[in-house]
Amino acid sequence: MRLTLAARGRWRYEGADVLLETEEFLAPPGYEAMKFQQLKLRTDGADLIPAWPWDDGAERGRYTRD
Repeated sequence: MRLTLAARGRWRYEGADVLLETEEFLAPPGYEAMKFQQLKLRTDGADLIPAWPWDDGAERGRYTRD
């Protein structure tokens, strides 16, 4: 199963992490509970690993640059 969420906002470094503060959040109907105001992403080389706010900060997934 794949879930596509989209967020737009301001990005900034916070130490070795990257913080996204959302200004706009798009989620499919029925997934409104996944909306967040902030998302912290840990850097791992060139990748970003998200710590999901609705999952007690559990790290899952990886954003990579192609």
